[in-house]
Amino acid sequence: MPMALSGQLAKSTLKRMSRKKAGSYVSILTVRNNGWSHSCGMTVRKIPILIDNTLTPPFPVMESTAELLYLQDNFDEKNFFGFSEKREHSEMVQWLLFWQASGQPNQGQSNHFRKSAPKKIPYAISRFRSKTLRVYNVFETRLSGRYTGISREYLVGSGKGRYSIADIGAWP
Repeated sequence: MPMALSGQLAKSTLKRMSRKKAGSYVSILTVRNNGWSHSCGMTVRKIPILIDNTLTPPFPVMESTAELLYLQDNFDEKNFFGFSEKREHSEMVQWLLFWQASGQPNQGQSNHFRKSAPKKIPYAISRFRSKTLRVYNVFETRLSGRYTGISREYLVGSGKGRYSIADIGAWP
């Protein structure tokens, strides 16, 4: 079974963290089976689930945005993917939450009604496609510099910005 997009996201982020052996300290579960979530203390049966094996007992983290924040806080020792300045850190969290609250749900519904629904419902397809495009327009507006006059390469950071977990999280 191919790894879900959010599993790929956590795995690719983990590979980029500054701690050389981070991969041996953190597990990413991508397989469904009976009781796996209960065996690691999780009551929500969703994948991927990230497990920090540096702690006793091992600490599970679920939801892709929480996983990105956890990886950045605990394994990005040189702060390559985050910000130490409070304003920039706050902006990073805002963009992560914007995508999680607006982008992910609408894109998920758009994909479902277009590709997987047993019955094609034109209203649902149109509605969720429109809502998804609206979210992408917000990102495009931010990067274009329409309101600031300065185009950006990344969502957060001074000047043109700096690649961060906000950009990783917003990757569809």
